[in-house]
Amino acid sequence: MELVAAAGTCVRIPGWGLLGIDQNSAFCVTSGTFDDAGAAAVVFQAPPDVAFEGRNLFWQAGLPSLSRLIGAVQTTLLCF
Repeated sequence: MELVAAAGTCVRIPGWGLLGIDQNSAFCVTSGTFDDAGAAAVVFQAPPDVAFEGRNLFWQAGLPSLSRLIGAVQTTLLCF
């Protein structure tokens, strides 16, 4: 599993599915494996800067062994 965060978008990637994040602003947050229940928990610490307050961050995991993308998830950064 590769977990990536970025701004939101929607682009079809042939053979993988829909990419719900912007490739130009994407950055890798972590990589790893899912547990037996198919879940993973990740902690991402945002910089303590008020400029990020109210911004939306989109997360999406890629599954290289299956050549699939999971659906993108949106998180709104609140206050610091």
